[in-house]
Parts: sequence; C-alpha cells; structure tokens
Amino acid sequence: MNKTTFMIKSIMLSLLALTATIAFASEDDKPYQVIDGKIDENTMQGWRSFRGGTCGMCHGGAGQGGAGPNLTLSLQEKIDKARFIEIVTNGRPGTLMKPFKNNNRVMKNIDHIYTYLKARSDGILGPENLIKFPLGKK
Repeated sequence: MNKTTFMIKSIMLSLLALTATIAFASEDDKPYQVIDGKIDENTMQGWRSFRGGTCGMCHGGAGQGGAGPNLTLSLQEKIDKARFIEIVTNGRPGTLMKPFKNNNRVMKNIDHIYTYLKARSDGILGPENLIKFPLGKK
C-alpha cells in the first residue's frame, strides 16, 4: 500500500468514526421521537413510570419541581444522562433524594424516565396528561 492510499484510507476511517460519534451524540441528546403528532412509546413509558412511581411526590407530576428540584431545568442546565442515572441509582446524600437502586420499577425504566424528562426539558412535551393530550399540551 503506497503512502497516498494509506492517507486516504486513514482520512476515510477518521470521517467514518466522526460521523458515528455525531450520530450517537445526537441520539443521546434527543432520545425521544414525535411520530404522527404523538410521542413515541419509550417516552410514554417514561411518563407512566415517572407518574406511577414516587418521583412526582417531590419533583411534581411533570418534573416541574416541588419539594425537590425542577428536573426540566436541571436537564437543561447541568444534568446529563450519566449523571441522572447516577443520582437516581445512588441518591444524593444530605438531600431528600434517596437511592432507587433497589426499586425494580424505577431501575427497569430509568432510561424511559430520562427520555420523558428530556422531552419535557426540551419543550417537546407539556406538563399535561399524555393520554388526553398526545404532546402534553392543551
């Protein structure tokens, strides 16, 4: 293999790796989808899990805050998915946020819950009931 061919192959591999990285980053940034004016099933499952668990008791029924922080703002400003999972799993000592690592429903649906809250923080979903209002907006 001559030097030019090697350089071209190296550049192509680098571009392919960069494209894959961008695709994965975009997917993580927007883990939800709107299909035919409705939110996707994974996000809907996150809404059900958030509302059916104990999350809303402290964070409000739509993550808007209450006794605990406003999660829609937290996900906009400083909390990425890895940090979200860490906090939900292990809690935050010295705060009301207890660890949920032993709560099977939460741990089974943690990705879905993050997806729902990310859609809320990005303004894709409103705070309303997703069954009555497909995007949570009246």
